[in-house]
Amino acid sequence: MPTDELPVSLTLAMMGQGKVDKCLISAWVAPRNVMISNDEVAGFVAEALDRLLGVGSVDISKPMQAAREIRRCAC
Repeated sequence: MPTDELPVSLTLAMMGQGKVDKCLISAWVAPRNVMISNDEVAGFVAEALDRLLGVGSVDISKPMQAAREIRRCAC
């Protein structure tokens, strides 16, 4: 099990080996904890705009914060 963050270049290399042209990469909000933030996903996508498509995530237990985050990320 990796303990360090894997570089986007490794993901892209593995996609190439598997003949995968594009891939979704998703933020992940677990109960009471952000595991992978929307900003992190945006950074990954920025490294490979033609290969990675970002999917955001919000904590739906906090609807007002969720709505603000959706607006922030969509603009």
